[in-house]
Amino acid sequence: MNISGRKKHHIFTIVIGGKWLIKRILPFFLILFILFALNISKYTQEGLSAIARLSMIAKNPLKNRDVVSRKSSLPNIYQIARVSSPFLIPRSNHNYENENIKLNTKTPSTPNEKTSEKTLASSGLEIINSTSYTVDVNSLTKKKIAYNAISDSKKVLIVHTHGCETYSDSTGKGLGQSGSYRTTDTKKNVTSIGKIIATELEKRGVEVIYDNTLCDTPSYNASYKKSMEVTEKHIRDNPDIRFVFDIHRDAIEDSDKNPVKLTAEINGEKYAQVMIVCGTDASGLNHPHWQENLTLGLKIQQRLEDKYPGLARPLNLREERFNMHETKGSLIFEIGTHGNTLEEAEKSAVLLANAVCDVICN
Repeated sequence: MNISGRKKHHIFTIVIGGKWLIKRILPFFLILFILFALNISKYTQEGLSAIARLSMIAKNPLKNRDVVSRKSSLPNIYQIARVSSPFLIPRSNHNYENENIKLNTKTPSTPNEKTSEKTLASSGLEIINSTSYTVDVNSLTKKKIAYNAISDSKKVLIVHTHGCETYSDSTGKGLGQSGSYRTTDTKKNVTSIGKIIATELEKRGVEVIYDNTLCDTPSYNASYKKSMEVTEKHIRDNPDIRFVFDIHRDAIEDSDKNPVKLTAEINGEKYAQVMIVCGTDASGLNHPHWQENLTLGLKIQQRLEDKYPGLARPLNLREERFNMHETKGSLIFEIGTHGNTLEEAEKSAVLLANAVCDVICN
């Protein structure tokens, strides 16, 4: 029915014809689309990223700014913008939500018989800081924290995001099929190292849940997503879990792509070196308690150096979260490299467990 004197409106004219929508909203989206379609310059990326960084800091202000501070709001910030905005699509294959990434840059799959040997020992409480945070290491290590892991409830969970990682024989040939450095055989892969750590912790009275799920098979790219599901299930079933230790082995190659084994000599015997990895919130993913994880990692690092000089590599502080947001006591331990032998890693697992117990059993 057409009533005289009344304008006839259509939905199209109401929605698209509105001055407010045309003048303010559409140009904004049009500019964003054009900028990212043309691969905007580094400076524009940093500017947009700075806004995202400031927004994140406003939502999650850092605690203890006397021991941890931000170097700058600009470095590495485009990454924050990408994970903070639904309009920015990452150009890499990295999935920031699931953190489908590897701690080392390469995952060797073919055997090589020219293994070289090195030592990358930590000098004091040395850290390799891959973030834009500055950290007062001494202040964090001096914090008085009673962890009290000895109780009747399950306190420690051991998982393996990359459980198929394996080691070498005495010639440098991988223990996997056809000499590769990955295998589903739990007697030869890194899950056997996690089992040793669990056993040693239990000897000291710590209740441990040991999960040898191979989270990197059948899909390596979904490994962190799968290990997060494994971890969350155990925490739901055992809410007293305070520590989650994800056991890996590293992979290092020389310029000719030959395996490099990292060893420490202790009492005349060779041990695989150990590296502690701690994640942060620098990638933009929520991780409000990463400083507590770092404090724990530094205390274990200090204990390793006191008891077994040369065994520990510098602690690796990373931008990625690595599922460490699940508890305030979550860490990754890298036991040796693909160039180390299984026996060297097994011996190191015992020493690492002793150092961990010295810290968390107080």
